[in-house]
This record gives sequence, C-alpha cells and structure tokens, in this order.
Amino acid sequence: SSHVGPRRGPGGREARATGWPRMAHDVQRRAAFDIGSGATKLYIADVRPVAGTIAEVLFAEEMPVGFSLAWKRSPDGCLDDAIQTQGLQVLHRFVAECEKHKVQGRCAVATEVFRKAKNGENFLARVRDELGLQIRLISQDEEARIGFLTAAAFRGDASLADIVCWDSGGASFQITTPGPAEALLSYMGPLGTGVAAAL
Repeated sequence: SSHVGPRRGPGGREARATGWPRMAHDVQRRAAFDIGSGATKLYIADVRPVAGTIAEVLFAEEMPVGFSLAWKRSPDGCLDDAIQTQGLQVLHRFVAECEKHKVQGRCAVATEVFRKAKNGENFLARVRDELGLQIRLISQDEEARIGFLTAAAFRGDASLADIVCWDSGGASFQITTPGPAEALLSYMGPLGTGVAAAL
C-alpha cells in the first residue's frame, strides 16, 4: 500500500529521516537500462540480490529508438545526429524516472549496434558526460547470459533446466538454455529484427 506524507513515530516525530524507500534489509531498489539496437528499456524493481530474484517491478517501459536501422542506412557506418538526439531524449526521461523512484543503484548495458557503428562508443561516452550514466558495452555472449538470467529471475518458480530464453534484438538474437556443469548453451544469430527489416 502507498503512504502519502512522512511516517510519524512516537510523539509525532518523523520516523524516516531520508528520502529512501523503507524496505526489508535484503531487498534493494535497482534500475536496469538496456540500450539496445532497436529499443531502449528501463526496469525499476525491488530485488533480492543474494537470491537473484525480483520482489516487485515498479516501473517498466520500452521506447523504440532505431539505432540499428539508422546505422544500416548510414553511408559512413555512423549513427547520425538525429538518432543520437532521440536516444539522449529517451535516456534523459528514464534517468528522471530513477530519481522519481529513488533507486539505490543503476546499471546500464549497450548491445550490438554500438559495437558495429564507428561512433557507437563515442555516443555512449556522450551519454555518460551529459547524463552521468555509466554504460557497459557488452559482447553477444554476455547478451545471451544476461537475457537468460533475466528470464530466470522472472520465472523464479521454474527450474533453470526448464528455461529456454529467446532474445531477439534489433541487430542480433540469442537462444540460450542451461548446458552441462552449470554452463549455458547459446545459439547466436547475426541478424536481429531491425537489421532483417532493413535488408
């Protein structure tokens, strides 16, 4: 349930001195940014880091930003100014959502198109400088692993052996399932939905 106004302790004094949400000691409020080739996503959730599970999703939004299409159509293999501006506007709004929800930690990853575009890493550096958001450029192997762990977190009641994760992005796709000795088996395709649409 929600509470409007400060919580009061004995004698009417405010019981919470800070603006952080009050929650169980093993739960943290975190935000995850996925800056993908065809869309930018933000999830804000109360999570149990030790258990690797999600207690409650508080905010989830996906905004289409056609980085992959812009790169595919570019004559010089770069992300043009228009798509960079659009991407920054979406991220600026998402950063504001983090502040609104008083998140305690943020992480951000960027995927395939930023590995391929000549100025992909320059754009990520611009985001860091303008918005203070540190973004990690991950490999396709890491995309597969993160996609699988996300599916597992949402299906907390399922055995890992029963989970198959299909992650189709704008510039690549991965199908991942558990293998022997706690390893992950992944098929990694070179074409995502955005690239296929542009061909």
